Amino acid sequence: MVIAAAGSGNRLLADIPKQYLKINGKPVIIWAIHAFLTFVKTENIIVVISKSHQELWKGLKSDYGELQNIKTVYGGPERFHSVMAALKLLPDKGVVAIHDAARPLVNRETIRNCFRLAAIKGNAVPVASVRNSIRLLENGENKNLARKKLRTVQTPQAFKSSIIKKAYKTNYLDFFTDDASVMEHAGHKIHLCTGNDENIKITTKTDLILAEIILRDRALSS
Repeated sequence: MVIAAAGSGNRLLADIPKQYLKINGKPVIIWAIHAFLTFVKTENIIVVISKSHQELWKGLKSDYGELQNIKTVYGGPERFHSVMAALKLLPDKGVVAIHDAARPLVNRETIRNCFRLAAIKGNAVPVASVRNSIRLLENGENKNLARKKLRTVQTPQAFKSSIIKKAYKTNYLDFFTDDASVMEHAGHKIHLCTGNDENIKITTKTDLILAEIILRDRALSS
């Protein structure tokens, strides 16, 4: 299990990286990690952090005892390099899930869907339907795209470990925006599974507010 948490989160314009901001009293990254504890033992989790975030991570470890067995590795200039560094610490057997620390709202069904499909097909990428109309901007022109044919991509993205480790033995390319793009570049067919609509990536202050509302609603419903 890999949690990608080395990003700077500059777009949020906060004093600390977005994965360390608190939502309903708990840091975003802790919500993300806790979502997986039903499925993965802490000693099998690797968190990728930035060297500049060492003190923030140490602070979390002192506040949350369940983090003590989690391994950490330093990230690189791009998400690709960060995930590559983490994969080197994983065995070749089994299924590995790679999740963005800035996605605190992933639910158990999405995680279960990913692990199950990856075990059968070799990989699994959760997606959600596009609700808004979409237009493609290109060369000063724009055109409508059929949203029924489009999907938004989420994490965790799950893979048989030996396959994803081999796929990452390549040089970085600009279109490697997620792990599925690396797998596809290596010649593998990508298999989609159902994600959960609220599994958003925290990017803006509006996302933080929305996440607070969703998590509060979940607490009231449980």
